[in-house]
Amino acid sequence: MMEQPVPVKPWGAVETGTVMTAEVTEREVRAATRWHLRRGSVWRSFAVTWVVAFVLVGLAQLVMPPVRPANPWLFAVGVLLTAALLVAADAFVALPWRTRRMFRRMIRAQAPVGTPVHASWSHESWSIGTFAATHTIATSSVLRGTWVEDVLVIDTTTDKFYLVAGELLTPSAWMVVSDVLGDHLIDLDHPGRG
Repeated sequence: MMEQPVPVKPWGAVETGTVMTAEVTEREVRAATRWHLRRGSVWRSFAVTWVVAFVLVGLAQLVMPPVRPANPWLFAVGVLLTAALLVAADAFVALPWRTRRMFRRMIRAQAPVGTPVHASWSHESWSIGTFAATHTIATSSVLRGTWVEDVLVIDTTTDKFYLVAGELLTPSAWMVVSDVLGDHLIDLDHPGRG
């Protein structure tokens, strides 16, 4: 990926640009997945879904005619192990797969390979986008930035998030971003550095 020149506007905004490639897309997918799976709300929702499923299965057992297994304790252990395996498979295989698939579709739809991407960085606002759509973020609405897989994930107070490829963060842009984020910059790839 070729980095574009970095013109600085008279009022202090840093302009950057690049072109989306398949490598950047996959890096953004990995970054978004890692970021998403660290969120507590994802795991609370996951837990509630499984608790509801177990309660519904339990209620169905109350309604169904009783079946007496030959060895009830062995049957109970088998059911518990099966349930634990299903939850573990969902948590460590299915959920990450679904998350990657969701982000891959979203990123490819918003910025297909070959799309020029641009950004403008100032202490008051950040603009990120393509020629089709540009999103402007007031820096006062930025909660935190997470640096992962050479991608900056920006969390905002509006429950929206933005993915910014590292190619858009030239040294000048990085200075603006790190000044604005301060202690709210988390570096997942280099813990302790963020």
